[in-house]
Amino acid sequence: MSKLFSYLVKLVLVILSFTFSQAAVADDEWVELFKLHNQTNYVAENYPPANFYKDNLLQGVSIDLLHEIWSTLSLPKKDVLVVPWVRGYRQLENTPNTVLFTMSRTKEREDLFKWVGPVFSSTHVLVAKQKTVIDIKETKDIFKYSVATVRADISEKSLRKIGFPDQKLAKLSNVKQAFLMLKNERVDLVMLSIHGLHHVLMELHELRNRYKIVWQVNKIGNYFAFSKETPDLIINKFQQTLDSLETKRIEILQKYKLPEEEY
Repeated sequence: MSKLFSYLVKLVLVILSFTFSQAAVADDEWVELFKLHNQTNYVAENYPPANFYKDNLLQGVSIDLLHEIWSTLSLPKKDVLVVPWVRGYRQLENTPNTVLFTMSRTKEREDLFKWVGPVFSSTHVLVAKQKTVIDIKETKDIFKYSVATVRADISEKSLRKIGFPDQKLAKLSNVKQAFLMLKNERVDLVMLSIHGLHHVLMELHELRNRYKIVWQVNKIGNYFAFSKETPDLIINKFQQTLDSLETKRIEILQKYKLPEEEY
């Protein structure tokens, strides 16, 4: 009986020792994650419904989901710097410990950054005024028209990829400015995402039936893009946490009324 008791005591001690060592590893990992989070610059553009201000509060799909990731990982909230896309992209390229969101994950960008996502998808379309006669049957027909885009955004890059002439391209700082070019009839078309169109129409109190989608350009996943040298610890932890929050992600997309095809 005493031998059995002695064996059980040793077994319990081994189990406790293993448990405490695992907890210590977990604690050390969280401390390192906290340090990385504290060093990270969180940068976003003003592009609803991903990130935008309403009643002086920064919100949106990406903002809400980022807050959920922080909360799940027991990380404190941090300020998010909202800047024009071209400035944010430049900071991501040149400043270590930076994450820019949300960014379309394209083949050209794949090896430039590290990725966490997808947050949602973007269906990029060309939009015209309803009264305008636009005849696009194939990609090359787009070249007949002037187009407003967001500077350095996937919209501009997509048009450049098909050889769209620069002299017919109006490059603006944000989607609202680009849309206003169309509204004021300074261009024939504006390129933006379906959800971007939905939100800019609401913001400007414009009627949807005054505009029409004339061509779908592409559909791309949107991600949190981290600077290339970001340690894998924060990438892996953020990705694992995002994956575990799938139900919450869908709820957030529904909250901001994204069309289901962009989930």
